[in-house]
Amino acid sequence: MGSTSNVDPTNPYNLYSTRLGKSAYDISGTSTSPYVGFYRSNIGNAETTWEEDIVTNIGLDAVILKNKLDFTIDWYKKKVSGLLFTQSGVPVDVIFAGDAGLPKVNIGDIQNSGIDFSATYHATIGKDLKLDLSGTITTYKNEIVDIPGLPFFDGPVIRNNRLQRYQEGHAFGAFFGYRVIGLFQDAADVTKSPTQADASPGVFKYDDVNKDGKIDANDRDFIGDPNPDFTYGFNISATYKNFDFSTFFFGSSGNDIFNNTLYFTDFPDFFKGGLRKEVALNSWTPGNTSTTIPKLRTTGGFSTDQSGFANSYFISKGSYLRNKQMQIGFTFPQKMLGKYGIDKLRIYFQGTNLFTFTNYKGLDPELPSQPNSNGQIVNTFEYGIDQGNYPHTPAFLFGLNVNF
Repeated sequence: MGSTSNVDPTNPYNLYSTRLGKSAYDISGTSTSPYVGFYRSNIGNAETTWEEDIVTNIGLDAVILKNKLDFTIDWYKKKVSGLLFTQSGVPVDVIFAGDAGLPKVNIGDIQNSGIDFSATYHATIGKDLKLDLSGTITTYKNEIVDIPGLPFFDGPVIRNNRLQRYQEGHAFGAFFGYRVIGLFQDAADVTKSPTQADASPGVFKYDDVNKDGKIDANDRDFIGDPNPDFTYGFNISATYKNFDFSTFFFGSSGNDIFNNTLYFTDFPDFFKGGLRKEVALNSWTPGNTSTTIPKLRTTGGFSTDQSGFANSYFISKGSYLRNKQMQIGFTFPQKMLGKYGIDKLRIYFQGTNLFTFTNYKGLDPELPSQPNSNGQIVNTFEYGIDQGNYPHTPAFLFGLNVNF
């Protein structure tokens, strides 16, 4: 089995389109009536194939303790061959194709492995109270196994910078860039440190990874991993006489988030619309040097936010535990309903996304591009990147179920 990963049906074909701003020319010499021609809008790749998945699974299902406890444990390994990505760079034979869209191509192999475990405990306490307690946990190790013909390839440019590198032996979507080791404190600190463009007191000091005495593109390194160590969840379901209660929690642990929204809240040279309160009050100044927030300035540079590549200032821990749903209900006794021709009547009150435990300072640690509760990644091209998505907000519902 495999996936086409949202490959457009026109992917195999070279396409041409017409657009006034791209393919019009004033042949007659009068600017009022240009002729609209065609431009190459898409480069085709007829050799794209399905991704191929090989899944190995060894597991055990059991019911023990007189049917009170049932559990499942599985070891899995999933290898995806021919991973589909947008082609990196324009092929030589179409180098003059302008800004034509690039095709999806089969570019490499990745492997996921780990353990899935789930268990449910059924309990009866006294005569009227019944409990079902369920829990799941999935460990997750991701690795790029092979990129044929390439040592690596970089992810797309997102908000002026390249944030991710895909390289054999590393995790899918790993963040790659400069590692911030502090802020330059004064002119003496700048002088004694490795040579760095745009260096001045109050800006980022980068790690000299290769120890050659200068900071350049060779000092970029892997600075974060969007893949969680494990995801987990648990359910509580209870009934007491005519009352019922249920709740569901879901969490992720060990993943990093690239908080791209900091461009708008921490760097006035990029966006002058407003600053976070913490940035406005605690950015670097000659009188406030014990901070991790760089000085505010109106012109960007290599040592702040406009390096063309990621830096670790934007990396945050993304672990969280969220209450996804909580519901309480009451079912009216049958003897109260029969004379009205009602077979069953239940009322309930439900809340979703009621609270979240996390140290992440962005709007929401549960990103559309993170693995969901089914372990699926929705958007592979912005995996683990917070683009300011609308947060999961609490919602409430009052319901009534009637059976006649």
